Amino acid sequence: MKTYRNLLAVMLLAPLLACLARFNAFETFSRPPANPGRYEWKQVLPPGNGTQQHEWKPGTFPMGIVPVVAFDGQLWMTGQKAAWSSVNGTTWVRHAKKDWGERINLSNIYFNNRLWTYGGMRYQDRELVNEVWSTRNGSDWQRAGNAAWEPRKGHALVVFKNKLWLLGGTTKVSRDFEPLEMKNDIWSSVDGFTWTREVAGAPWSPRDSPQVVVLRDTLYLLGGQGLADVWRSVDGKNWVQLTAGADWGKRYDKGVHAFDGKLWVFGGRDTNPDHYKAAQNDVWHSANGADWTRHDGHAPWSVRSGLHSVVFRDQIWLFSGKHTGGNPVWKGDIWVLQKKRMTVTAPLRLWIQGFCINFLNFIDNQWLRIEPGWLLTSLRCISMKIHEISYEEAGFFEVRESRGCDVFLPGARRLRRGKTPGGGTGDQGATR
Repeated sequence: MKTYRNLLAVMLLAPLLACLARFNAFETFSRPPANPGRYEWKQVLPPGNGTQQHEWKPGTFPMGIVPVVAFDGQLWMTGQKAAWSSVNGTTWVRHAKKDWGERINLSNIYFNNRLWTYGGMRYQDRELVNEVWSTRNGSDWQRAGNAAWEPRKGHALVVFKNKLWLLGGTTKVSRDFEPLEMKNDIWSSVDGFTWTREVAGAPWSPRDSPQVVVLRDTLYLLGGQGLADVWRSVDGKNWVQLTAGADWGKRYDKGVHAFDGKLWVFGGRDTNPDHYKAAQNDVWHSANGADWTRHDGHAPWSVRSGLHSVVFRDQIWLFSGKHTGGNPVWKGDIWVLQKKRMTVTAPLRLWIQGFCINFLNFIDNQWLRIEPGWLLTSLRCISMKIHEISYEEAGFFEVRESRGCDVFLPGARRLRRGKTPGGGTGDQGATR
């Protein structure tokens, strides 16, 4: 029996070892550099193209407002007396709206075909509110009474599992705007009007401005109020701490988004009392919330708040954002974080032989990571004639644009037999 098991092990390992041997001898390719440069920042509009909402003029975008993707996939920014919409992120149209009174730190979100505004603080008297406003077109806003939760500012809003969720925030502030009482409660609503308290006190500490996003049908809460902890929840009620201190460190006013299968954190300011020195322009990402990679120590945009940002058209858009020091300066520029489009100038021919995926006539070989086929568990559509492919840090690559779809997938259901470039017979293609 022991001899039989040893023989079986040899039979199973032999193809893999042969594959590795052929792979190591395949000198055409090299592994990628430490930073494959999958993403890049691009300036869409230079400084000077934004104006404050009270002095807005055509040809500029309104600064100081957090953008939201809403009606027909357009961007909307909503202020006290007007709202602005854009189909492309750079050209903006002003819409007059009902004046809901001066307030700051309110939260906007698009849910159930309505754009909603919740809570906030009246600036002059420091009065917190729990008013609910909504619109079906961005222009005609109607007040829908008051929410069941306490008046507050700095709360998180997120759409998750077909419900609207509200988390945390501040319910009392000092004259100089410092939070005096903060919450760690969680509320949900199926319609935006009626709210149910799901959790009176979550395991994460009470905080102002928690930042919550959805990634792979899971909620992630990242810091807030100068914290750097990360929590996750699959149901919105039960939370697990992933780290007490993420590598990006304690900070305020950072940008947080779920983009391209990762969590992203950028900008803001750290806890240095000198706000000029505290301002940041670094960029981080994580696939799981616990392990973080610094993508940029210093992005090409100047240090600033990351709050005025949004995922739009498969890119992260960063709208101006004031310098986080005293005497804040708004730049009036727009940047986008986009996935690099790496092109192949000649047709790429691939074939599967045994457990190996082989390549021929590949030009840009510095960023593509080649692994034995049995490791490529997430290989996606690969065509005989590829026009554009991109590198995935998880150890696989995907096609952005291709002609036809003769795909190569380890373990595919059907294989077509054909000639390999070397003249032998191999598994030429696989289709699903």
